[in-house]
Amino acid sequence: SYREGVWAAEGNGKVYCLTSGGIVVLNKSDNSVDYLSKTNGLSNIEPVVTGFNSFNNKLFVAYANSDIDIVESDNSIVNMVELKQKFVMGSKTINQVYFINQNAYVATALGILVIDMDKYVVKETYVIGDSGTTLNVRAITSDNSYLYAATDSGVYQASLSSINLADYASWSKMPGLPNGLYNCIVQQFGKVYTNYSKWLKEGVENKDSVFVYHAGVWSDAGINNKTIYSITAGDNK
Repeated sequence: SYREGVWAAEGNGKVYCLTSGGIVVLNKSDNSVDYLSKTNGLSNIEPVVTGFNSFNNKLFVAYANSDIDIVESDNSIVNMVELKQKFVMGSKTINQVYFINQNAYVATALGILVIDMDKYVVKETYVIGDSGTTLNVRAITSDNSYLYAATDSGVYQASLSSINLADYASWSKMPGLPNGLYNCIVQQFGKVYTNYSKWLKEGVENKDSVFVYHAGVWSDAGINNKTIYSITAGDNK
């Protein structure tokens, strides 16, 4: 079924909507609709995360079983199975993707996976928990100087100029925030926004809090007493 959308991305004059049956592609120029599914190129069913990389006009698609497809502008598809085939204890869930140039920074239950979308290789894996332990990374963003990771144990920061981001010591948990789970993080106009999610951590509705980081200080953004599912930066908003 293509009836229920779970995630969407926009780019190259198209809107891509993930559904349980595959991907619905809306062509904005004429409102025509195309479909991508396992029968015509996708590598799997149940796509759950997507993002469009405007640097190289490629679509990133992740599945519930941790499989990954990269969809080219002509709808040709390259499958990447490294995470799916990796044997680990625990979850390999893919939560979100963030792009810097051709690189996809993939937020996963194991940490951060860095994929070169032009060479179709996994460049690095960042396991950022204390003492090199795995940590569920929910979302990633950057302000061009630092990477920020929203995790089940706070927000972590690392300098993009670090010589070895795969070393957990390059990452530090940011002070000034309540201890707990952060489920989304974005950057806009030099400010970083993240959500402290009591809903995901404790199952408590309408108790989330959005915080903003500016000039080296976290402060309450004044968005409280709500349940925050996601934050997106775009269109100067």
